[in-house]
Amino acid sequence: MVSSSPSRSTGCIPFKLMTGTEMRLNSTANLKRMSDEEMPINLNEEQDEIRTKAKKNIEKVQTEERKTFNRRRKKPRLHNVGDMVAIRRTQPGSKIKRTKPNDDQRIVSSEEMIQYLKPWIAGRDGFNGEDASPISSRTRSHQDGRV
Repeated sequence: MVSSSPSRSTGCIPFKLMTGTEMRLNSTANLKRMSDEEMPINLNEEQDEIRTKAKKNIEKVQTEERKTFNRRRKKPRLHNVGDMVAIRRTQPGSKIKRTKPNDDQRIVSSEEMIQYLKPWIAGRDGFNGEDASPISSRTRSHQDGRV
């Protein structure tokens, strides 16, 4: 059975949006006969009007939801070509506890998803920013969850 309560996004019930007539819940056995009697000649025009109103209402609700979503969204950090970054592991394993010796990455082009890239902090990770040779694997693991 189709829901008889109006939707927030469209502003009307789904049955009226699909058929153009109001829903009668008490006598559904005579639905074919009643729909033939009540069907107006300009049903298509009415349905088009209802659908355009619903479309405008959906667009309005989407803009409201977009505003509330973007209100608390943090701006992405921009990386330059040549910056040293760590790629966050999205599927950690049980045996992956430390970074590998050559697990650092440099930005070559900026088409990647930058939400998974975290900048290396020079001095704390065993790198000085210019040299790519690690001092120790213990100091690299203290990147505050950046790996």
